[in-house]
Amino acid sequence: MDNSQQHLQIAFIGAGRMSYCLISGLLKKGYDQRCITASAQHQTSLTRLLQRLNQQSEKEINLITSTANTHLVKQADIVVLAVKPVAIKNILQQICEQDVLGHKPLIVTLAAGISITYMLAHLQREKYPIVRSMPNTPAQLGLGMTGLYANACVTTVQRNWIEALFQSLGKVLWVDAEQKLDTVTAISGSGPAYFFYIVEILEQIATEQGLPAHQASQLVRQTMLGAAHMLMQEEISPEQLREQVTSPGGSTEQAINVLKGSKLYTTFKQAIIAAKKRTEEFNNK
Repeated sequence: MDNSQQHLQIAFIGAGRMSYCLISGLLKKGYDQRCITASAQHQTSLTRLLQRLNQQSEKEINLITSTANTHLVKQADIVVLAVKPVAIKNILQQICEQDVLGHKPLIVTLAAGISITYMLAHLQREKYPIVRSMPNTPAQLGLGMTGLYANACVTTVQRNWIEALFQSLGKVLWVDAEQKLDTVTAISGSGPAYFFYIVEILEQIATEQGLPAHQASQLVRQTMLGAAHMLMQEEISPEQLREQVTSPGGSTEQAINVLKGSKLYTTFKQAIIAAKKRTEEFNNK
């Protein structure tokens, strides 16, 4: 973040994992903790958040916190709704009823499947600057991938704010249509779960083929890590990387032929479409 962004007042509603990740990322980049506030329904959640932040920090972290969401919104430039989709309606209604948006803070939501139209309806506004985001769990390590969409009310300056905010978690990708966030959710939002499931399968098969569990785990995880690094560092396609490993007539070719014959592409496509459809169902509620 540049100097003009270092003193924006950011209010986090919700004190869970994603609030922790974002706040931790900001603090590591030198953001002034006096400009960060957090609220949650229960004080225990806020206490836990501060404990986690202090465990990974060399200096004491003592954010302003509150169990009253709207109290912090009054002072904010950016309001981050870091809560589950089922909680969004009540929070928006609280904000609307307390009429704390007079200074027009930018609202950012992390909730999957909650459309801007839905949010505007519960804020009782026809227009308002809102950014929808879809981060994923590797954000906990600063290796996240966040999809972003801003409505027409969001200024270029505000877009820059949000890009800098989420770059504290990893990489960002703006989409030009809100419905594309459903695809982002199905690919990168849910993607780590697909990856972990593949790791589960490979580890299980390795043990079935005679390897001790700890060796199977080390073998599969280090292989995945190395392959991921090659994907990010090599300026060639995944297909070309695969072909480098696949010698004609060799064992890898035999394995790939089985995978292709199993209609793996079709299975993955069906899985992605199912995830996307479920997100769309949230949008239509």
